Amino acid sequence: MDFDPRTDPIVRVEAGKLRARLKDYYTGEGIESPVIIEIPKGTYVPRFVLRLPVAEASPAVSPAPKPRWILIASTVALAAVVILGLAGLLRIWSPSEPAAHVGLALSVLLPLRRFDEALAECRIALDPDPLSAHTAFCTPWVHIFRGQADLAVAELRKLQEAQPASPAFGGGIAIAAIHAGHAAEVVSMMEKLMPDPSRLLSQSPAQLGFLAYAYGRAGRSDGAAGIERHFKDVGRTGYVPPGAMCLLYLGQDRLPEARAAAIQQSHEHGANVLYLAVDPLFAPLRADPHFAAVLKTTGLPF
Repeated sequence: MDFDPRTDPIVRVEAGKLRARLKDYYTGEGIESPVIIEIPKGTYVPRFVLRLPVAEASPAVSPAPKPRWILIASTVALAAVVILGLAGLLRIWSPSEPAAHVGLALSVLLPLRRFDEALAECRIALDPDPLSAHTAFCTPWVHIFRGQADLAVAELRKLQEAQPASPAFGGGIAIAAIHAGHAAEVVSMMEKLMPDPSRLLSQSPAQLGFLAYAYGRAGRSDGAAGIERHFKDVGRTGYVPPGAMCLLYLGQDRLPEARAAAIQQSHEHGANVLYLAVDPLFAPLRADPHFAAVLKTTGLPF
């Protein structure tokens, strides 16, 4: 390959632009995204980080405005192009670079439901360091979306046992356990991680939506009702992502309201529309012909 990074700054320049765009996105329209793409300064290696619950919330930020399709589309498209371009360069420079394989697995193959190929890429990424916190979520994440959440829980627990000092795996176990139907266990875990769950709205509404879903599935209607009241209070003057509301309704089997929230999310072209199409939690909605027709209008490969 005829490329010299010392004389051609194109990768460095584009990576810098992407860092700024990603920062703006994840503090605004992408605040509900459960997976964060990072490109740390000093490197061109992308990281895929699960946004985890924390005990102490970060300083509150202003409620995110409703997503604008052009901004979201350009941000996601730029991220995909640059990350895949970097992944290609990484494969040429260092074929064993884990980030290239994780990016291909989670950003390309998983949305296309090519689960076996995604798992193969995850395993290649993990081979150099099976306990890497940066790549460890790859295979469990694929297991969750292909309907094998119990396997994902088991793998994440092994990682947690191997690295007891790391806080990275608790939130992943909670998300996998929700998908596996262990709602009561998830409620207990998340309440320990988040003494004041309502404060999570400014940090990760999706996490609060997952907690509301778990409350509903565990029969804790009081907990779900409390989060719903908080969402509605915030919604009077600010923005509550419809994806979070959808999870809250799904947890209580309020399918008409869940469908309306999911359709709103689709119409807003939120970054997490992808999850409506592949996440097992939303299977009850995808069974509805009207909702399936709405998903098709997004142009994404469902």
